[in-house]
Amino acid sequence: MRILLINNYLYPRGGAEHSFMRIGKLLESHGHEVIYFSCRHPKNIPSPYEDFFPTYYDLPELKSFPAKLRAFADMLYNFSAAENLSRLLQHVRPDVAHLNNIYHHLSPSILPVLARHNVPTVMHLRDGKLVCPAIYMFRDGRFCDLCQRHRFWPILRYRCHGGSLLYSMVLALEFLVQDIFGFYRRHVDLYVSPSRFLRKQMISRGFKASGISMLPNFVDSSLDPSESLADLPERYLFCASRLEPRKGVFVLLEAARLVPEIPLLIAGDGPALSRMEAVIQHHRLSNVRLLGWQDLQHLTELFQRATASIVPSLLPENCPNVILESASGSCPVIAHDVGGISEFINDGVNGWLIPPGQPERLAQTMSEAFANPQLSLRLGSAARQRVVEHHSPEVYYSSLMDIYTRALERHA
Repeated sequence: MRILLINNYLYPRGGAEHSFMRIGKLLESHGHEVIYFSCRHPKNIPSPYEDFFPTYYDLPELKSFPAKLRAFADMLYNFSAAENLSRLLQHVRPDVAHLNNIYHHLSPSILPVLARHNVPTVMHLRDGKLVCPAIYMFRDGRFCDLCQRHRFWPILRYRCHGGSLLYSMVLALEFLVQDIFGFYRRHVDLYVSPSRFLRKQMISRGFKASGISMLPNFVDSSLDPSESLADLPERYLFCASRLEPRKGVFVLLEAARLVPEIPLLIAGDGPALSRMEAVIQHHRLSNVRLLGWQDLQHLTELFQRATASIVPSLLPENCPNVILESASGSCPVIAHDVGGISEFINDGVNGWLIPPGQPERLAQTMSEAFANPQLSLRLGSAARQRVVEHHSPEVYYSSLMDIYTRALERHA
């Protein structure tokens, strides 16, 4: 098959992009031709079709009012992206288009183009954007689904985008335009949800259950570790996360303060880094070590050598890759019981689930995991077995081909 993979970015910017690019490599390994379409970005991997990519705008970096106004307009409907995709489709004819994240940059403008060119369309749900204007379904430290019942008004009332009324108005307008023109409802043949949790939110928002297939993420459990990291403790707990408050990193630091005897390594980068460094220094958390960003091979080694890993996110996560990556290294996960996380962790069987936002409870579970290495080994073995059976590339590929077949049938 010739498959058109579409995403705002063509480089490993975050978890969604990692999954997107893994799919591309998986399809190519099975002999399919993969064509990428994204925004033009200096970090993109090379593509023979990059001349068709529209310009990328980084809104926070834009200084002039006209430039910001154009970027706002492109969020709603990017005429350049639509035109460039149309030119690409005159050059090549894909059997199916597989969309990932397109909002804010490529925008839903590309959906009518795919429809006009009669291209069956599958869309992967990487987050909650189609049910929550602010994406995260999270407000005041807890799950929020108000916009599913009251459309876009709650985002204005609570100023869900960083407390800014202006930016919240833009997101509300984007949500309203999507509803009025029905881009996503009319032009997507089949949605793919990595979790039952997100599928349920989509159905509550009014999307048809028959048009949403389930397909959890996959991980290659055969990846070899780098074996190049030196000066690691003999035993430690590990966290790999984007460093921002809603990812629960300050809850984790408070828990680490309560268990100073447990070494904790944290990999990742993000806007909370400097504040985390200040907290570590202020409380003299000598047991906490920030490792910075790490590539997948180094992460594999860190997971394999850890007693347990921690996913402290407070967000109602969809299908976090980090849980699967940890499990593939036989490393059991301690996580907050939010969103779709409980679909991948069975408490006391292949990991630990705890209530969100309770550092004392997190510290207690960290102590339990660290004090019982045999328990961690047993849970880690069960976690890896689950990944091998349900999240392998082979299982994923077979299910993905079934989804493409369904999309072709629904489109006909």
